[in-house]
Amino acid sequence: MLNPGRRDRLSRGLTEPTIARPDLMQETREGGFPGKGSLSQLETAANRVRTYLEQGVRRTGARVWDLARQTVPVPVPDPDKVLVTHSASDRVPPEVRLRALFNSEGRPGAIHLSGISVGYGTKEIFTNYSLKIQPGTLNFLVGPSGSGKSTLLKLLFGTLKPASGIGWVDGIPLHTLHGWQVPRLRRRIGCVFQSFELLPHLTALQNVLLPLQLAHPRLHGPEGYATDALEMVGLTDSMSALATELSGGQQQRVAIARAIAHEPRILLADEPTGNLDMISTAEVMALFLQLNRLGSTVVISTHDETLIENHPGNVISLW
Repeated sequence: MLNPGRRDRLSRGLTEPTIARPDLMQETREGGFPGKGSLSQLETAANRVRTYLEQGVRRTGARVWDLARQTVPVPVPDPDKVLVTHSASDRVPPEVRLRALFNSEGRPGAIHLSGISVGYGTKEIFTNYSLKIQPGTLNFLVGPSGSGKSTLLKLLFGTLKPASGIGWVDGIPLHTLHGWQVPRLRRRIGCVFQSFELLPHLTALQNVLLPLQLAHPRLHGPEGYATDALEMVGLTDSMSALATELSGGQQQRVAIARAIAHEPRILLADEPTGNLDMISTAEVMALFLQLNRLGSTVVISTHDETLIENHPGNVISLW
């Protein structure tokens, strides 16, 4: 079982972020946050926010990265008034400009697509597609084979970039996402693949720990995160077992532990029960429901109508 402190921290991380996602305030390629640096860095971040607003993206609510108190919820003034400056004497402080960073579409845990077109090469799978998913909800993505379920999940995970339109995932803009920023997006989202994608020569613990260390090289005590994730999915006694020694249901639970070890606010799952028997399916769904109760936004691609009947949630149809 998770120790009370870690469970409490996981719950807070999924439901009530304690910082203003400083990484979204244009984290530098070296990993530094403007809020932790000099005023010039903060000014640079504010200018980038203004660029977003000038492109037509309007902010209605925010949390501000505060140098002294870390975070403080604040009302957000009219962006057009906040960002208008006339002279050096009445110039708006950069920390005030940062209050306009998040809007309702870009808040943590939310997914918002507007007029998105995406596909492979010249073949478009989605044209002018729009979607809104509220934070902390359970969502089922349904549709026939070839309807674009996996394509949509790849878009949300940063594997595909939209050809046009606007998209926000956990506050990160997909429409302006550069290749070097994709790892940062994936550090905020968990993804469970249908084929498990485990390394057979590694133990269950190593399969969770290795990706965590690669994605979060600065994370203190990654072994604790990996161990807690495996305990949460009920594999306390199988941590030292090789992936090939585990059953299909156990391998899927290792894959889920790998996806949640970094405590994401959004969890994507591509046909997670497609290769499982009835008992393993029930166990996996119980884990997804537990994560959802903790506040995580869960999006599950499935063909199984029984899942939808037995676990009420929002249905996103691609028929």
